Amino acid sequence: MKIFPLVAVCFLTSLHPHAGLAMDKIAASQIGYSPTMTKQFSSPVQFSSFEIRRLSDDTTVFTGGAPLRQVTSSLIGGGTVWIGDFTALTTPGQYKIVAGTMESYPFTIATNIFDQPVRAVQRFFYYQRAFTAIVMPYAEGPWVHPTDVDKAPAGVVKGWHDAGDYAVYMPTMTQAIFWLLETWSDFRPLDDNTNIP
Repeated sequence: MKIFPLVAVCFLTSLHPHAGLAMDKIAASQIGYSPTMTKQFSSPVQFSSFEIRRLSDDTTVFTGGAPLRQVTSSLIGGGTVWIGDFTALTTPGQYKIVAGTMESYPFTIATNIFDQPVRAVQRFFYYQRAFTAIVMPYAEGPWVHPTDVDKAPAGVVKGWHDAGDYAVYMPTMTQAIFWLLETWSDFRPLDDNTNIP
């Protein structure tokens, strides 16, 4: 099963620091796109054409036409969005989408675009370790703490925090172990550069 990292990447996309309360911009992937993948965006307003502009000099590098389709869903408050496509743009770089008076936040097209999100997902399991210290140099950031082994239930050694509390539940633990082993089986790295002990 090869969808686990993709699901995690989609989750991380929702954590973009510019996320607003309403859709006041064109929505492109804030992680970015690889050159050969399908590249689409959502607009909160209908458009007849759009441009992709290079960030460095605001030059238009791609011009697209009308939306491919529109989507109305209760998941977006019953509103409608219009879907545009720029799959034909394959040149790596940093861009923004402009349609009428609307534009997107900047995004990147690059061959290694998923490297950082996948590393963040891998590191999540380190940060969630329970009843052990999270320390530098493995933490690679400010999220460190001494051991919390004194908070472990009797007889419990290590594991993961899964809900912000200190309890350990076997159903979620076994699911986590299954997905970790399944991911290792499907995506076994030739090199281990995760810096996780």
